[in-house]
Amino acid sequence: MADGQAGNAAGPVLVLWDIDQTLVKAGPASREAYADALLAVTGRPLTERVDFGGRTDLHIARETLRAHGLLPTDDLITRLNETFAEIFAARADQVRREGVALPGAVALIGALAELPYVHQSVLTGNQAATAPVKLALLGAAARHLRLDIGAYGDDHEDRDKLVPLALGRAAAATGGGFAADRTVLIGDTVRDVEAALHNGARCVAVATGYTTADELARAGADIVLADLTDVEAVLDVVRSLGRAESAA
Repeated sequence: MADGQAGNAAGPVLVLWDIDQTLVKAGPASREAYADALLAVTGRPLTERVDFGGRTDLHIARETLRAHGLLPTDDLITRLNETFAEIFAARADQVRREGVALPGAVALIGALAELPYVHQSVLTGNQAATAPVKLALLGAAARHLRLDIGAYGDDHEDRDKLVPLALGRAAAATGGGFAADRTVLIGDTVRDVEAALHNGARCVAVATGYTTADELARAGADIVLADLTDVEAVLDVVRSLGRAESAA
């Protein structure tokens, strides 16, 4: 049976992409913009390092403020994130010059787009306002990502909570019956893996960031790849969900 026929019988599959270190590397613009935002909002220079990997922008703002001796009130977090988004957007040309799409990302997005039962979006720690600046590094392939059904780092501080948000948005936007067990998260950190496992979704992990393949495997990823160039391995995971219900 063709993929399209199997997918139509089984219902939709949702593929949710992490952005940083999974699809693209945006270069130093993000950290530089964050330093500018912190100084503008609080008068404090960025001197303390906070782990950005897999964290949402809400969480990053809270921990950054604490690390610099500031009380992370909701108002201060909001002002920091909004200022960062404005400064980062103004650095879009720098991102285009210094950032890159990671190997295999464009080809894999295109291959998934050929499966008619697949809907692609993002599940990212980035704010909704900053994600498109980075995704522009993908060129024309970015058009296959439905950003209106994604979940973002300004939606909730806890990455685990982003999965049901994306499922709800996908269902509302398309009228489809989306389910966590027919959802695949693709990311490069343990937090991506944990978000998938917490919600009963599948996870494809890639060791293209700062987390090793062994760490991703121990966290419980369904498969761990060196990068996204193994297009068939990812397609196999997605196709298995496309066939699951029709084969039952």
